[in-house]
Parts: sequence; structure tokens; C-alpha cells
Amino acid sequence: MQSLFDEITLENNLLGLQEYTGGDGEHITVITHTDNSSGSISLFAATFSSESGTREIIRLDRVAMMLDFPAEICKTLLKEQGLSKYELRRQGTKLRCLNSGELPPPRIVNVSMQDEQPWKQSGSAWRRALKIPEGSEMQSLFTRGGGLVTTVPQMVALLHLRQMAAMNIKSSPALQLGTPMDIGKQVRRGVRLDGTPGGISFVGVNPTIAVLFPKHAAWARELLFWA
Repeated sequence: MQSLFDEITLENNLLGLQEYTGGDGEHITVITHTDNSSGSISLFAATFSSESGTREIIRLDRVAMMLDFPAEICKTLLKEQGLSKYELRRQGTKLRCLNSGELPPPRIVNVSMQDEQPWKQSGSAWRRALKIPEGSEMQSLFTRGGGLVTTVPQMVALLHLRQMAAMNIKSSPALQLGTPMDIGKQVRRGVRLDGTPGGISFVGVNPTIAVLFPKHAAWARELLFWA
């Protein structure tokens, strides 16, 4: 009976949304689907720094996933009231953002060439990871500047724009910037994405990607500089 209990626990963790209507949890859930086909649900768990007095995210791992999940159930889950979520909808090359979690929009920021690696010549790593095509609306949104300043939930959403389930996502450790950036809010750490994620492609048209995150979790709202 152990395998049955494990399966029930897994399903409860994947489909339980209470963590995303309040509180300070350690998970995010990614729900993807298209207009006329199945989708996916993935549960990610954050690992935090063990240094005394800090709760900074240092790692994010997928701990559970369901594929071929009915799109109608995905849509129903996302209609739950009070969810903190960052939602992207893509139609062709057009991109629409629906932000129900009060996160600031992604922003491109240059860094001084005096800053140490891996921040010099920022811009190529995250553009390569997001597979930004020439001549698309995405390219017009992300044309100039260096690094992308955004939160973990938003970057996870962007990494799923071309994959129903993005996999093999790797990055450098989150490192302290030599000089914190002040863009209205302090940006103290930076990350360099490594390579282009693989994964399972969408079936159907007009993908929707929603990342649910704990409403009061400071780690999910931390702005990071993505090189």
C-alpha cells in the first residue's frame, strides 16, 4: 500500500493551491496548457541558504510532474480565487502577461564593465536560454541592454514559453553583485543561465504558462540580475 499512499501524497502536493493564496512557503507550481490540448503541472521546491539569519534561495528543483493533464482542468485550477501567479499567454509571436502577484515587470539593465565575472558582457546567456527568435515581438521587448532583472517565478515562466515542460535548466550559483543595483528596489545578487533548456514541446496552439508562488514569500519576490 506504500506506493498508493505515495501517489496520493504526490497528487495532493501537485494540486494543492492553498500555499499560493497566502503565507510563506517553499514551493512554486507551473501549470501549462494550450487552447485545444493537454497540459502539464510541475511542482518545484526551493532550497535556502543555511547561513544564520538569511533565507535566500540557492536552488530550485522539480520534485513532481504530471504530463498529458487535461487542459480544461488546468484552466479550472487557474480560476481559483486569490492565487498569486505570473501568467504568460503566447499567440504566434505575440506575448501577453497577466500578473496577479504584484511582481514588477522584467527589466533590462546594463552593468559596469568594471564588475567582475560573470556579469561582464551580460545578455547572451539569458537570450540564448529563452530562444528569442529574430523579428518576433519577444525580440522587440528584449532588444537592448545587458542583463534581465526579474524574479525566480517570472524567469521560470519565461523559460516555459517554448516548452510545455522545460527541463535541464542550469545556472551558476547566485552571487553577490560587487555593487548592489538600485532600480527603485535593491538588486543584490546575480545569476548566469547555462545553455538552452530542453524539454517537452507544446501540443496545440496558443500556450498559456502560469507560475504560482507563495504570496508572502520574500525569496519569490527577490529581484535577481540574470546575465
